Amino acid sequence: MVISKSKPQFPYLFYSLLLAVVVVVRSVNGAESMPNSSRECAICHIRWVDTLVRDDSHKDLMDTVLERQAGSGDMCLSCHDGSVVDSRFKVWSTRHHTTDSVPSPAVKIPTDKFPLDDKGRMTCATCHTAHAVPDSSDLKTVIFLRQPNIDSSLCLACHPEHAQKNDFQHPLGYADAPVPQVILDAGGKTSEDGHMVFCQTCHEPHGARNAWMLVLPPAKLCIACHIDKSPETAPPAGAPVHRIGHTYSGFEPPATLLDERATFGLNGELDCLSCHRLHDASGAKPLLIRKNEDSSLCLECHKKEQTVIGSRHDLRLSSPETVNSDGQKPLESGPCGSCHRIHGWARDVPETNRPHSSGCMECHQKGGPGSLNRLYVDAHTVGTTLSEGMTTTLPLDSATGNIGCLTCHDPHNPSSSEITTEAGTPQQETDSEVPTPRSFLRQEGSHLCALCHEKIGSSEYAPHEPMEFSSVVRRELAMHSSIGPCRVCHTTHNAKGPHLWSHTPATGSGNPISDLCGACHEDKLGVQDSVHDPNTAEWAQKLSFVSRGSCLDCHPVHGSGKKDSIWAILGYQEAPAQLCEACHRTDGPGKVMETAHIGRIVKNNIDTLPLSSDMRIMCTTCHDIHQNTQNPKLLRLSIVDLCGACHEDKLGMQNSAHDPQVSEWAKKLDFTSRGPCIDCHPIHSPAGQGGIWESIKSPDASASLCETCHRPGAPGEAMETPHLEKIIENLPENLKVSYDGRILCTTCHDIHQKQQDQKLLRFPRQDSGLCLACHSKFSGLLGTPHDLRLSAPDEQNISDENAADSGPCGSCHLVHHTARANGVWAKSSMSRSNFGSVLCTCCHREGQCAEGHIPKYVDHPEVPLVNRTSPQQPGYMPTFNSDGEPSQTGAISCLTCHDPHKAWLSTESERKPSSSHRYIFLRSTEHQGLCADCHGIEALWRFGYYHKEHRNPYTERKVNTLSHEKE
Repeated sequence: MVISKSKPQFPYLFYSLLLAVVVVVRSVNGAESMPNSSRECAICHIRWVDTLVRDDSHKDLMDTVLERQAGSGDMCLSCHDGSVVDSRFKVWSTRHHTTDSVPSPAVKIPTDKFPLDDKGRMTCATCHTAHAVPDSSDLKTVIFLRQPNIDSSLCLACHPEHAQKNDFQHPLGYADAPVPQVILDAGGKTSEDGHMVFCQTCHEPHGARNAWMLVLPPAKLCIACHIDKSPETAPPAGAPVHRIGHTYSGFEPPATLLDERATFGLNGELDCLSCHRLHDASGAKPLLIRKNEDSSLCLECHKKEQTVIGSRHDLRLSSPETVNSDGQKPLESGPCGSCHRIHGWARDVPETNRPHSSGCMECHQKGGPGSLNRLYVDAHTVGTTLSEGMTTTLPLDSATGNIGCLTCHDPHNPSSSEITTEAGTPQQETDSEVPTPRSFLRQEGSHLCALCHEKIGSSEYAPHEPMEFSSVVRRELAMHSSIGPCRVCHTTHNAKGPHLWSHTPATGSGNPISDLCGACHEDKLGVQDSVHDPNTAEWAQKLSFVSRGSCLDCHPVHGSGKKDSIWAILGYQEAPAQLCEACHRTDGPGKVMETAHIGRIVKNNIDTLPLSSDMRIMCTTCHDIHQNTQNPKLLRLSIVDLCGACHEDKLGMQNSAHDPQVSEWAKKLDFTSRGPCIDCHPIHSPAGQGGIWESIKSPDASASLCETCHRPGAPGEAMETPHLEKIIENLPENLKVSYDGRILCTTCHDIHQKQQDQKLLRFPRQDSGLCLACHSKFSGLLGTPHDLRLSAPDEQNISDENAADSGPCGSCHLVHHTARANGVWAKSSMSRSNFGSVLCTCCHREGQCAEGHIPKYVDHPEVPLVNRTSPQQPGYMPTFNSDGEPSQTGAISCLTCHDPHKAWLSTESERKPSSSHRYIFLRSTEHQGLCADCHGIEALWRFGYYHKEHRNPYTERKVNTLSHEKE
């Protein structure tokens, strides 16, 4: 029990008074002697004082006092309170051996030699007795022990488990080195020669100021002998060590170690006893609090280093036969013990000036277990400071500030957390067999490089981002998509050329930059010494441009084109998206090039030609200035193949009548073909200039290019049509019109179609689908007698086509004027001028396909009338002028009353499809306004007898000469 200075002092004062009483009694009684005692004995054995025993005035108090043993702490303190050499401060006010308590079950006290009190508690008398003073003792050695404590024999009598029996206890006995003076000065004991170590060397049962009655704090006491473990001692080759007394940020002592009596400072500071136990190391070497199997003790505190388990730095897996400096294989030393001891390296690490790299170099050297990644001359520098103006958040050597292996690598973490997808899950190479890199880098990709090389890392131009490479390219280069653009070209280990080049440079050009680029881009080296090489081109010399190399002049890999590149000289703040335009523009050094292709989106999938990231056409889509064979146009493919990559549906015009390369009309013009596509579509010339258009001498190539050839005097057959330039609303999307919605030749025709039929129509003619796409209101004739495919399939039009070939519309109508036809009418006509009659009587006359349906009377006077109903009004019945055009002041014809495209039946009940039904093709009328204008009230009567001979009131009227009945 420790008695502090602040403890109530009543017992001790009382004992002092008792001593005074004893003296008084002695003086009063004179020669009367105490029974069974002497004055010296009574000082401690106060029960023997008769006066105190017989005095009943303080009986209760005295009974309590007299019950105590003479060797109690209170009794000892009555003298050891400053009046003797072993004063209270040394014996009681500091740490001392436990008293007034029952011994721990772990302590087996031989009570025949070392008695306990009547309650089984240890007292001062357990170890001490005033009746066992050696004869040779003096005041310096009189400690009244029950047995001499030679070589700690008295201590070990009760603590035999602390005697050294094996390597799991702190050694006792003779030591090679003498006990350090700092221990002796603190009260530690040793033999006369200073080489003996026993319990009192470290422990002081009285007067100790430290835990466990140690003469010094635990760490200082250990380090006093083990000076090589001192925090001030520099570890060999910069080995990582546990810094005694050091607080590690974020560290909290594990509860599992605290339960095993590991000790730490108030703020978690490390102590020797955080890992070691001196008197019962549980069978663990070297005196560890528990066995460190599979480095389990290390990993109790070093949780984040557990990621080394199962990695290539777990030598149990990657190099199981490699031994550490203690001759232990990884299975014996554990994964941590392969490289580390608590106080230094577990490998033979050479002393170097690169403490941040020495440990790594012991394995990563020629012949070492990590020799695959041994350093070459052309490798990233270590052992040097950062360049001027460069800063980093990566760890540098704390002593020198130098770059080391551990600056970039974390040897305990095989893969960085930066290898993730946008969803936050580990990045995996799903489209190739390239494994995920396990390089122990602190960060993956180029993020690590950018932490030092900030200027390069902040570049807006990163053409070598492996994430953008195809899986085929990454597989060929054995390159994982997560490595970043820096590591595509550079490597920190095993460099194969200058600038830490990761690939073997191409040879032969004499240009080091081109050789380096050519290692991967060998197919691009054709640009050297060409007109596009700023290193040799005259236009670059005129610009006073100083070349840095054929490749870097145009492709500043580590910049954004703002400095020391051809783009800056040409006036660009950064390399434009269309690099060719930088030169091939009005104020540029190259020939001006214009094309409508640039920037257009390609909808079909093209793997063979490069497009922009958003699938738009670039100059480089068709041209390649780097090709080895510098053909004049620098095309990637032949003209036909190049155009066909996007316009495959247009290749059908090859070897057709429209191909200037094989056509006779082109030869008559002495036209030299450059290719079937660009003869008509000069990519880099304004519309109407270049190609076949210049040979035809057309004033310009119109929006409808067909007219350039198909006109009088041109090589093609002259074509006229009223359709061209008309605006049609609600035209189907698959029929192309001009930008302002007007009909073009190409609306109906496609000269590029694969099936080169005679008319080159976009849709077949047989069902007139192309005509009805615009003229849908005329589809009512389909399936009626006016559909000659049904009523007169052998009837031919003026082009000698029957109805099956021409379609229902083509039986009567032409699209293009011909010399044989009257306008666009496809049937032969009579000489009469009446428009409606002429058209209808082509079929409705004797000997023709409709000879069974000839009206007898069609004798309305051919005089101009005023049509009061406009075309927009219901019941409109058209009148026609002499040109056959509808007119509000025209004459009546067959088409005034009949609509040949709408097959009304004679009665409502009969309006069902049947060959026996009578189709009358009459227009729907809501009033007789047209007839009443001239005939007044006779209009209805006259209309009823219009075609009836026997009801005709005017006998002078003649019968229709086209009918079977003559006059």
